[in-house]
Amino acid sequence: MSYHDEIERKRAPHESRAIDLIESAIRRQVRGAAASVQMGLGLTVPTQPMERVAKDVYRSAYMDFAVYSYNKTLPAKAEIDEETKRRWQLILIQFFFSNLQVLVSLMNRTIRRDLLLIVQDGVASGLTNEQIAERIRSRQDAIARRRSGARASGLVVPASGHGVVVGGESAGGAQKTWITTLDERTRRGERGFNHAEAHMQTVPLSQPFVVSGEFLRFPGDISLGASAGNVANCRCIPLIQI
Repeated sequence: MSYHDEIERKRAPHESRAIDLIESAIRRQVRGAAASVQMGLGLTVPTQPMERVAKDVYRSAYMDFAVYSYNKTLPAKAEIDEETKRRWQLILIQFFFSNLQVLVSLMNRTIRRDLLLIVQDGVASGLTNEQIAERIRSRQDAIARRRSGARASGLVVPASGHGVVVGGESAGGAQKTWITTLDERTRRGERGFNHAEAHMQTVPLSQPFVVSGEFLRFPGDISLGASAGNVANCRCIPLIQI
């Protein structure tokens, strides 16, 4: 099995779990938004349900891939000491402190857009707040199913890449290589983003990749200011080298 296929296979259960959790979170968000509309408070989409899920999914994939990368990078498998695990946790806490709100905002953007269209259509049709709220609630399952897949990938891909880099660094890795998923869905310059061009780009482990003119420490990374168009639906992976 190729490294790429191995990573994809390892990501799959994390993405499956994430889809279930995100669908549930979206339903809670939609019901909360419906309640705000019904009370005449305008469209307010609660962020807490998605924040909790984002932290859970990201942490799980990050730690799993850190362990995987640590063992894969070392020439011989070794026990991971508690100090190393604590350092990984600290890195994750620092990442959440600086980036969780941005990550959740990206996830919530299209959900709010979906709900706003329902509200605008209801207002144009002369519906009452209560009727609009009921219409919103009636769409919760459809919105959850439509939006959960991309959001699951949008958490698992960066979390897995982040874990690979952190685990590889702890194992003495010196370089990292950007591995692009090359198929008909790969970004090839559309809207200014080109991941095909980034394929096999190799940099020192401590330095970021430069992809479409933006800095990313790993695929899906938003911590250095990469735009949504450069990270959304990305399926690329980092490879650590001694």
